[in-house]
Amino acid sequence: MKKKATAVLTAILVFSMSLPVWAAPSPSIVGTPGAQIVIDDSAVLETAPTTATLTAGVSSDRSAVLGGTTFRNAAGQTVDTGAVRLVVEPVSAAQLQQSAAELSAAMASPVMQIFNYTGKQTLNMTDSQGNLNVIKNVLISVRDQADNLLSINGAVAPAFTVQEILGKNELRAGETIQAFYRRADGSWIALPVVIQNGAIAISIPSFGDYANVVFVIAKGTSVTTIPGSAMTSPNT
Repeated sequence: MKKKATAVLTAILVFSMSLPVWAAPSPSIVGTPGAQIVIDDSAVLETAPTTATLTAGVSSDRSAVLGGTTFRNAAGQTVDTGAVRLVVEPVSAAQLQQSAAELSAAMASPVMQIFNYTGKQTLNMTDSQGNLNVIKNVLISVRDQADNLLSINGAVAPAFTVQEILGKNELRAGETIQAFYRRADGSWIALPVVIQNGAIAISIPSFGDYANVVFVIAKGTSVTTIPGSAMTSPNT
C-alpha cells in the first residue's frame, strides 16, 4: 500500500500545492433530481479484521499535508504536524441513510447546494443507471497524541485502496468514484479525487472537528493527476 499511496498522494498534492487558496467552484454539476438512492449494505470501512477505524500519521503513507497547513487545539495552540494523527471512522447505518438523503436533497434543491472543486468542467453525481449510488460514508478527523480533536487550516489528503472504498461493488464502463464533503452550513463540496495503481486519494480543505465524506459511483473518467490549470473552469 505504501508505494501505491505515495504515488497517488504525490499526484493530488501537486495539484493542491499549485493553489494558494481553494479556487472558486464551477457551477457545472450534472445531477438527476429525484434519482433513486442506492446504498451499499457495507457501511463499514474495512481496514483490518479487528477494527473498522483507520489511524495514521497525518503525514505518512496513508495521508499527506498541503504545505503551510496548520493544526490547532481547542485552546488555539498550534500542534506540530509530526504529533497529528488522521483518524477515519465508519458511520452507523442511520448516519449513512441520513447522509445519502441530505446529498440527494442537495441535488434536488433549486438553490445551489453542491459546489464543484474537482477541477473537472462537468461533474456527474449519478451512476450509469441514473442512481445516486452511495458506496461509503466516513468521518475524518485530525487529532493530537492525547486523542483530542484538532481544527485544520489548509488541506489534508488521505489515501485508501480502491477496494476499501468500493467494497463488493464494481465500476461499470464509463464510471468512476467521486467524493463529497458536507460542510457545517449544510452545503456540499465535490472533492478532488485521484485514482492510480489501485489506490485512491482525496483532498479535503479546512475543517474543524469531523469531515463527513460520502463516496459515490458516478459517470465519468478516473484521473491520475489533476493539473492546477484545471481549476480555471467558470467561476460562480
